[in-house]
Amino acid sequence: MSTILDKLKAKHTDDVFVAECKNGPTHTASHRRLDAWVMKKSWSPITMLGYEIKQSRSDFLQDNKWQAYLPCCHQLYFVCPKGIIQPEELPQDVGLLWAGEGERLFTKRKAPYRAIELPAELLVYVLMCRTQVTRECVSQKEYRDYWVDWLKQKNEDRELGYHVKQAIRNRVHTAEVSVIEATRKVDAYSHLREELKKHGVDPDNTWSIHNFERELGDMLSGGLQKLNRNLATLERTMEMVRSEVDELVKGKAA
Repeated sequence: MSTILDKLKAKHTDDVFVAECKNGPTHTASHRRLDAWVMKKSWSPITMLGYEIKQSRSDFLQDNKWQAYLPCCHQLYFVCPKGIIQPEELPQDVGLLWAGEGERLFTKRKAPYRAIELPAELLVYVLMCRTQVTRECVSQKEYRDYWVDWLKQKNEDRELGYHVKQAIRNRVHTAEVSVIEATRKVDAYSHLREELKKHGVDPDNTWSIHNFERELGDMLSGGLQKLNRNLATLERTMEMVRSEVDELVKGKAA
């Protein structure tokens, strides 16, 4: 089962977390020790948090040293099992977390952010006693793998750029063809409008267009009727010619 300290550590996996953190030199008897101290990995603003864990009611009531932790952090929290401490029992500048089941921590009251001077001695203690600084060393294989991956990515980017360029070029060509076709239709439409106006038809007037359509229909209908009459007359004439030719042929034969 996770302890309260384990839950706090899990809560701050992305931050600087120091358990049993002292506020200064370890060889002096005057130092204080926070159950947990955290520095969030953020510059806006720089935030340090202090946690005091209370496992029992009596532990909380007998604590008379917590005020000494205020200069060590921008926010100070008491952390306890559910119900041991109530928010109204704490001063306004202190927050409260309840430890629930599993990994959960419940914020019963958020601690206000207090502007403090950076605790130089505490920070020196963390660097000297709780931090291991090592020189980063990149192996030859890691170096080679880095450049192989870089070259592979560069080639992939180049191929992607080629395909994107071709796709854009095809779309531009299609758009140009569409513009040319649309321009041709617009020119034809403009020419038709001018021709209609020359014949007294207003293309923007609905009644004028309607009258033009009716007259055009009448004209076409009358033209077809006249053509049919002419064809009928021609057929009769041809029939008469054929009859006369037949009579002449019979007369010569006799």
